[in-house]
Amino acid sequence: MTTPLLAAAVLVAVVSVGCGALLVASRAAAATGVLAVTAGGLGLLAVWFLGAADAPGPGAVTAVVAGGVVAPLAVAVYPAPPGGASRWAVPALVVPSAVAIAVHDDAGVVGTALFVTGLLLVGYVWYRLETEPEHRRGLLWCALALAVCGLVGLVLVFAGETTAPAPTTASALAVQAGVPIAAVVGVLRPESVDVRGLVVRVVVVGVVAIGFFALFVGADAAAQVAEVRLGVRSYAVLGLVLAHADPLVAVHLARRARRPRLRRHAVPLNRSGEGRSGLRPL
Repeated sequence: MTTPLLAAAVLVAVVSVGCGALLVASRAAAATGVLAVTAGGLGLLAVWFLGAADAPGPGAVTAVVAGGVVAPLAVAVYPAPPGGASRWAVPALVVPSAVAIAVHDDAGVVGTALFVTGLLLVGYVWYRLETEPEHRRGLLWCALALAVCGLVGLVLVFAGETTAPAPTTASALAVQAGVPIAAVVGVLRPESVDVRGLVVRVVVVGVVAIGFFALFVGADAAAQVAEVRLGVRSYAVLGLVLAHADPLVAVHLARRARRPRLRRHAVPLNRSGEGRSGLRPL
């Protein structure tokens, strides 16, 4: 494990322990605080295994338990333990990580399992947003942090996959420290910023960014299939064109979504109870 990745893991673990301690002390989200402190402590233990103790096997298992089991559970019970049908979905969040623990030697399986866990967590938070209005403001802060940190992390990993995987992966991991910070703000100072406005901005930027990446990768793949070599200047022009085309497409789709739809109105009845066509309704 490289030094930048270990440093990023230490940063996330320390922030998790500090934010968890604040949540426990404030008694606002004590369950999340305890799990955050546990996840941070396990993260520091994993760093010690991977770095100082030179034990990659136990270190990998401890890291998966911290990031794939304890951390999702901390998010699942934020800002308060769920009730109703939501609590039955909590065990499903740790199923992919259990598979990753069983085959912790395969980095591809571990990465896929953590990605699936993230997707399940997004769907779970979304469901709670729709079914638990009393916790909506805290959940909005949680959803905002997951969306921003997750999207930035994916972009960093995607950008450095072939050029500099170690620094970009470390940066993507370090960005995840924003999740526990947002959890603290969501329960202690939820009214400090209009979180709904921030969510709208993040959604717009995220959709445009994902669309731009999809268009750019598709155009690059088409050029490779056609055996056309593109230089730096060609990629610059292609990026400029797609950067202008993507917002135009987004604006067009938004206008179509806002376009009012025609509704069928009931046929008015005359005094005899018949419609204008002369037929009496059933």
